[in-house]
Amino acid sequence: MSYLSISELCKSLLWAPVDHESGERADVYCATDTDLDIAESRLGVDLPQDYRWFMKHYGMRGLEDPRVNVGLNGISLSFLGMFAAIDTAVTLTHQYARPNPLGRAAIPDRSLVIADSIAGDLLLLDLSTRDYGKVRFRHKDLMKQVWTEEPQELTLLANSFTHLLEQIVASPRPKVEHLQLQEF
Repeated sequence: MSYLSISELCKSLLWAPVDHESGERADVYCATDTDLDIAESRLGVDLPQDYRWFMKHYGMRGLEDPRVNVGLNGISLSFLGMFAAIDTAVTLTHQYARPNPLGRAAIPDRSLVIADSIAGDLLLLDLSTRDYGKVRFRHKDLMKQVWTEEPQELTLLANSFTHLLEQIVASPRPKVEHLQLQEF
């Protein structure tokens, strides 16, 4: 573990540039304290401080770092181009937490959907008392089933949001293959 702060970790990652020439500002990607307070109120639980800091300073800004292709506990994070905006995260969470006719939800209680892939995979931030702050992965194929609280349905990726970023920063940069073009 690198023991870097979340701000140091974020500074060492490659983020999509902000197009200042078109009038874009970095804060359009970020959440305000009010946004985060509303999210906590809707979720009924406080957000981890590292995730809260991240949402205020980077939020849904695009992640272009090639190290994001790291595989954690058998899961490739190559789909992770950005984290969900806090209002989107809360909306997705309520959507997936809605019980089906049998009274079961697709995600565990006290989870927050912090990212989703185009295929439907989810990154969840655990907000339960027992595993508060841990980051887990739920595969899209398991979304067809209801959440049954079986441990194999979720894959633990990190012990905290900071730990998730530590693992991305610590992963080796992929080597660029040089194309060998043959003359015809």
